Amino acid sequence: MEPLKVVSTQFELVDGDIQENMRRAEALAREVAENEKNVDLMLFSECCLESGMDFSDYEEKLTPAVINEIEQFWRGIAKLTGMYILAGHVGREADGAWRNYATCFAPDGSIYAQYAKAHLYMQERGFFKPGDEKVVFDLKGYKIGILICADLGFPEFSRQLALAGANVFAVPSCWGYPHDDLWILCNRLRAAENNAYMVSCNRYGKCGDRFVLGNSMVTNPRGEIIANLGVQPRGYFVANILQEEIERERMGVLWLQWLRPELYQ
Repeated sequence: MEPLKVVSTQFELVDGDIQENMRRAEALAREVAENEKNVDLMLFSECCLESGMDFSDYEEKLTPAVINEIEQFWRGIAKLTGMYILAGHVGREADGAWRNYATCFAPDGSIYAQYAKAHLYMQERGFFKPGDEKVVFDLKGYKIGILICADLGFPEFSRQLALAGANVFAVPSCWGYPHDDLWILCNRLRAAENNAYMVSCNRYGKCGDRFVLGNSMVTNPRGEIIANLGVQPRGYFVANILQEEIERERMGVLWLQWLRPELYQ
C-alpha cells in the first residue's frame, strides 16, 4: 500500500478576528500546496478560525451567514490545494445547539467526514452539545479516526476507534499550558497502546486567557515522536504514514487482540 502523506499546520491566530484568521490559514495552505507534492491530508486546529472567542459572543458574531462563510472557506481551501482538509470549526444545529466539529473536506469541496467533539472540556461542557458518535473514514486504504483535543484524555475512546478499524488518529486541538507534559504523554500513549499513528494539530499562542502550547506532532505506532513543531509560531510538517509499520507493530504486540472486556465493566 502506498504511504499516506499528511501535513499538520501550526500558527498563531487572532482571537475574534475571523477574516484575519482566514487570511493566515489560506496563506499557509498555499505555501504547503506550492512546496509539497502529493499531499493527501492537511490538518488545521480545533475551532481554528473562531478560536479564542468568548461563548457569550457566539450568538451575535457567529450568525448563520458567518457559519456558512466559514464552511465555504474550508471547502475552498480543499479545492484550492487539491487535498483533503481536516479542520476544526463551530457549527449549529437546526434546534439551536452549538457543536464543536472537526470536518474533513474532500478536494472537490464536499464534506467527506464530520465528527462532533464527544468529551467537552471545562466551560465547553456548559455550552456545546457533545457528540455521541465515533467517526472513522477511509483514505487511500488507511482508516482514520477523528479525535478533538480533550478526547485524547480518554483512552477508552481511542481504543474503541481502533477496534472500529482506525489505524491512524487525526487530532485538531487547542491544548494549553500548564498541561504540556500531559499533551505529549497522551499523544504517545494513545498511539502506542493502539499500535496506530497519531497526527495532532495544535494551535500556538495566546487564546483568550490561556496560552496554547503548539507541539503539533506525529507519533508512530510504537509511541515514538517522529515530527514535532515545538513552539514555532508558524510552520508545518510532512509525515509519511506507512501501512507496513502499522502491520509490523500490530503483529509484534497484540494489544487489540489481548483485550478482556469482561473485566472493564
